[in-house]
Amino acid sequence: MRISKKIFQTARDFDSLRPEYKDNIAQLKAGNPGWDYAFFNDADVNAYIRAHVSDEEWDLVRLINPKYGVVLADLFRYLVIFNEGGVYLDIKSTARRPLDDVIPADAEFLISQWPNRIHERYRGFGLHAELAFVLGGEFQQWHVMARKGHPFLKAVRERVFENLRNYTPQGFGTDAYGVLRLSGPIAYTKAIYPLLDLCPHTAVNIDDLGIAYSIYEGSADARQHEKHAEHYKRVREPIVLREVYVEPRKPVVQSLGELLATELRDNLELVLKLAVFSVAAVVGLIVGLPLLMIWLLYLLA
Repeated sequence: MRISKKIFQTARDFDSLRPEYKDNIAQLKAGNPGWDYAFFNDADVNAYIRAHVSDEEWDLVRLINPKYGVVLADLFRYLVIFNEGGVYLDIKSTARRPLDDVIPADAEFLISQWPNRIHERYRGFGLHAELAFVLGGEFQQWHVMARKGHPFLKAVRERVFENLRNYTPQGFGTDAYGVLRLSGPIAYTKAIYPLLDLCPHTAVNIDDLGIAYSIYEGSADARQHEKHAEHYKRVREPIVLREVYVEPRKPVVQSLGELLATELRDNLELVLKLAVFSVAAVVGLIVGLPLLMIWLLYLLA
């Protein structure tokens, strides 16, 4: 198998996990005896990120609002699977079948999208106006399964840090949607999509592999993992904390006359050429028109 037999998960700390999460971890270990399992708490995640980014990138990480720990979790999953290879699963997610049985031996990167059509249970999930060019919507990243060093993850890493450099509350937003754009599925999809024809990957229906988005699927409250008071979807503060935010310049729509005026103002050489051409045209008319009239009269005589 090209994908390393390693499972990674993260949460604030192990001791404070809900009992059902601890049961899920035990089930993952028992169901995949040939796989290594690693749990990273917040301190572990910070230490791992610091060890695998540059000083400039670490300075950007330190600007992340502490209320958005999910951004660190996003960055961690990209880094750890790029560096180690293996399977990352959100703490609420699980594998109901042995990973040896469902991950193709020759797979280098697994891509999956939501079953989000009208008749499917995740109707509308992952569909964003800014991903209108991606048929089926976002690529799921609550799971990341890839071989070590896959170029998709290198591209995702670079996009997340570029987003951190350019973040403004107006440009990216706050709460859940800001996270989707900054480091989550929108950023993930935008980084990977242009490379689909260039890099090896396997498109799968994650349901067919027995890998579940949430251990609460099928329960009376399938989204209870979002209902704690500190969930990032309830935060309205900026994701990246800066004293000053520089908004990117927006393109200005100009009329043809305004565009020509701007071009003339900014290009003196062009102005001079147009002036010479205009003078030559006027002189040509003054001299040439009488000669033309004389020639025509001669022909008619």
